[in-house]
Amino acid sequence: MVGSGVRKPLKSEVKPATFALESVFVKNQLWQLSNERFIKIGHVGRLLVHYRTVIPTLKRSTSRETFTTMEDLQQLLTANKAVLVVN
Repeated sequence: MVGSGVRKPLKSEVKPATFALESVFVKNQLWQLSNERFIKIGHVGRLLVHYRTVIPTLKRSTSRETFTTMEDLQQLLTANKAVLVVN
């Protein structure tokens, strides 16, 4: 349709996305939650964090691996009153 008024942005007009998140997570950090569970940080990406939940009070080692965003993990740690054990 000629002259529809909708134009595509030129490549020079497209700006790259900027991220204001500063990573507070480092690989191999260990966080202790209030309910005797631990969270061990695995890989830290630009937006996602890979972590493992460990429950040492059981007779066998139980862990669960999870990917989540940094903001969601920060909310989880503050909600459970987590304490940094190993940095």
